[in-house]
Amino acid sequence: MKNPVSSSDRLPADDPLAEGGTLCRENPSYRQSNFHFLREDYPAAITSLTELCQRYPNRTTYLNDLGLCHLLAGSRRDANLVLSRAEILSGENSAAHINLLYLSDPVLLSGLDQVFSKHQYGMPEGSPDLTRGFFSIIVLEHNNPQLTLNCLRSIRSSLDSVPHEVVLIDNSDHGVSLDFYRTSGVNNLVYHKNHKNLGVSAGCNQGARLAKGQFLYFVNNDTLFKRNSTEELLTVLLLDQRVGIVGSKLLYEDDTIQHAGVVFDSFNGDPKHRHRFSISDNPATNIPMELHTVTGASLMTRRQLFEQIGGLSEEYFNGFKDVEFFLRVGSPGYKIVYYSYSHMRSTFHH
Repeated sequence: MKNPVSSSDRLPADDPLAEGGTLCRENPSYRQSNFHFLREDYPAAITSLTELCQRYPNRTTYLNDLGLCHLLAGSRRDANLVLSRAEILSGENSAAHINLLYLSDPVLLSGLDQVFSKHQYGMPEGSPDLTRGFFSIIVLEHNNPQLTLNCLRSIRSSLDSVPHEVVLIDNSDHGVSLDFYRTSGVNNLVYHKNHKNLGVSAGCNQGARLAKGQFLYFVNNDTLFKRNSTEELLTVLLLDQRVGIVGSKLLYEDDTIQHAGVVFDSFNGDPKHRHRFSISDNPATNIPMELHTVTGASLMTRRQLFEQIGGLSEEYFNGFKDVEFFLRVGSPGYKIVYYSYSHMRSTFHH
């Protein structure tokens, strides 16, 4: 939903919502409109943004986003009116100008849904033998040993019949050692301590090299496993050779949704979590979907594919490393699936 921020997007000093030149994106009403957008509730987002545009009629950021919401809601006439005003204010070298191109070009307009692409996924029928799908769970630790220990304990209590190992890469600088993590009760634990923080991408690649499984399951250390959720992911990969990555639904501790798949902002490419902060049983999040990406906090992939495309790019120390990886996975034609029957819980707000 975000557009490029220019100097014109800064609130004037006498603006009651300004705090020393705060970007207009800091406006609480704007954040509320973004909340509605992430839930794909475009009418509610339009209401919030319309109120902002009436109060601040020359703010191109608000106008651009209001036009985008009208466009996604199917109101081409309203989108044209709003974006035309934004273009007058910001000129041809602007997001508003690009947005207007979608209205004037049928090919671009018809391709809009491809950027927000989400297609229902149908898994082949069958009941695979899960004992033949040995997989490696790869967890990274960085200065939060108790969080990591809780994650390991949840693995121990939820996985008892499916062959697996746990690879723990310790990027932290505290004095906690392997003995501490052994108290989790995880018997098949592979532990490696780095002398410095290598970052998430390098740590995941290191874990993959140490792993022995034919499937690699990357999880954040704030994730709590739920019984049968890992088996659901493994079932997809065993039954459907077209799938390269499969990911879970993630819930916050208050039972709202952290992750139900990812789509991309159509105009600046930012990844957006679908239905974030929505209720856990939102019907739209209970359908398995084919998407551009899922979250890197809980994803399972094939070792052969991971090695084929060179693992995670270590140019990304942390953020966007998973998005870039997913885009490369999609290039050979593999499907990326959000599998709603796999539920995990996140104990930390990202």
